[in-house]
Amino acid sequence: MTFVPNPTLPLLASAEGAQPRRCAIYCRVSSDESLAMEFNSIDAQREAGQAYVASQGAQGWACAAVYEDPGFSGATLRRPALTQLLHDIRKQRIGVVVVHRIDRLTRSLRDFSQIITLLESLNVHIVSVTQQFNTTSSMGRLTLNMMLSFAQFEREICSERIRDKIAASKKKGLWMGGYVPLGYRCVDRKLVIDPAEAEIVRGIFASYVTTGSAAQIAKALEGKGIRTKRHVTDKGRVMGDRVFTMKCIHRLINDPTYLGMVKHGDQIYPGQHVAIIDRETWDLAQAKSKVSRALANHPTNALLSGLLFTRSGEPFYYRYTSKPTRRYGYYVSRSEARFGAGRAVARRIPAGWIEEKVAREICGRFTSSDFITGLATLLRSTGHGVLAELSTPQLRAVFHDADALWQQLDAAEQRRLASALITRIDLGSVNPASFQITWKAHSLSPQPMEMSHAP
Repeated sequence: MTFVPNPTLPLLASAEGAQPRRCAIYCRVSSDESLAMEFNSIDAQREAGQAYVASQGAQGWACAAVYEDPGFSGATLRRPALTQLLHDIRKQRIGVVVVHRIDRLTRSLRDFSQIITLLESLNVHIVSVTQQFNTTSSMGRLTLNMMLSFAQFEREICSERIRDKIAASKKKGLWMGGYVPLGYRCVDRKLVIDPAEAEIVRGIFASYVTTGSAAQIAKALEGKGIRTKRHVTDKGRVMGDRVFTMKCIHRLINDPTYLGMVKHGDQIYPGQHVAIIDRETWDLAQAKSKVSRALANHPTNALLSGLLFTRSGEPFYYRYTSKPTRRYGYYVSRSEARFGAGRAVARRIPAGWIEEKVAREICGRFTSSDFITGLATLLRSTGHGVLAELSTPQLRAVFHDADALWQQLDAAEQRRLASALITRIDLGSVNPASFQITWKAHSLSPQPMEMSHAP
């Protein structure tokens, strides 16, 4: 962004005939336009704008500032120089906006409508050096809208051509940019194996095939000081270079780039780069990953899913382990779910143990008349199951033996009821001694529930 003010000019007066008329020259070139082309260059736009303002000197026009956005698309208003320009317009520091072409300001009809509404409210005009229009007349505004329509159409056509080009290139196995995966480096727009990083990738695949545990792999990598690949964007922003999480491991395991393939959408094509992982290792890793995804995505009616939190506000997630005869459920902190047990901020809680205590607390509240009244209101407002259809007296009768009723409800209905009543449950730290239930209705006042023993 370049912003060059002219401090010698006074602020724009509110009167229509105020002199001088403060003019702002706005220049833009998108990243996909050639900066070397004369009609697109920032320098050419600036010089043309300055010459036009100078030609209007007899009308009291003077250049107040130059705003430049090199490398920014006209499809968005999130441009630093444009943001500064609009700010100065609101402060009534600008009376005329001069552009080389109207599409330098924006290529979006929606965005242009926002800009023109602002300018008209402040009696600020737009002038194009190469296009003849006058925003002060209805015909001029019609002409301007037509120009913007064609500009938007041109932008959409260009976007389609770029997408088609990328798709065609990936079908040929070409690398089309983006973050370079760990194990490779980009040379002349081609992926080339980085021997040191490739060994790390092979080690991750080998460990995953053996253990199937992303948590163990992440912990081992952290112990060795190995972090994710470091990337530096064109704007100098540093990405990556972080501790491996289980999510990072799963993403790496499922990246077909390591098999020598290129992915585009849902399609995978043979790439022109050398594979790091052989087909046999890849297939074994995918088989393990498929089982892991199936377990993670298995639908559950865990009673306290989304309700449990540590004192610091970290959520608990429901997990389970299947044995030949039964399934063992438990809740783990987010840090354990991401990094493994070694990084957990709170110990895992057996699902049956904590769910029984919360259910007992819920049933114990049904002896309160105020509680039943609040419950009736909640159930009707949220429409939770058949209970929402009962009146307050009917609810009192139904919950006369709350423990028996609770056992009659299926898991889904129990969860709906718990979600209707409870906002959150706060547990203690590493070795919790108590938990506190926060109810959703004021009549259901929160009370701490002391844990009598640890599981």
